[in-house]
Amino acid sequence: MEQVTLFVLLTLSYLFVISIILKKLGGREMLELEKEVKKLMEKAKKGDKDALSKMNKLNMTRMKTMMKKQLYLWPLILVFFWYIKKTFIELTVTIFGRQIGWLGTFFIIVLLFSTVADKLATRLLENFKLI
Repeated sequence: MEQVTLFVLLTLSYLFVISIILKKLGGREMLELEKEVKKLMEKAKKGDKDALSKMNKLNMTRMKTMMKKQLYLWPLILVFFWYIKKTFIELTVTIFGRQIGWLGTFFIIVLLFSTVADKLATRLLENFKLI
């Protein structure tokens, strides 16, 4: 159980650090794009075709920008996965009667907590006026 707790804490820390780095790399530009997309989404829900088209273009711009910035994180990601695999190779967790290894457990944790880490990183950076 101690090993599982350590694994969960490391994974949550990793998610939080990655979220902070991505928010910092994106900066104000990404926040403004996200706000504009939200405004356009409201208009698109009401049936505005022009707003839908603009929203799609902004989403494509946002995705391209973030993909470029994520390339800088590959060394950090690879080192983290190498360390996790080396340290927790024997880790198995039973969920709903199934044995899941370290990689499956990692993906479950990421799916459950990525949004929380993202929102927490955004609020932290905004409160300290770092973005």
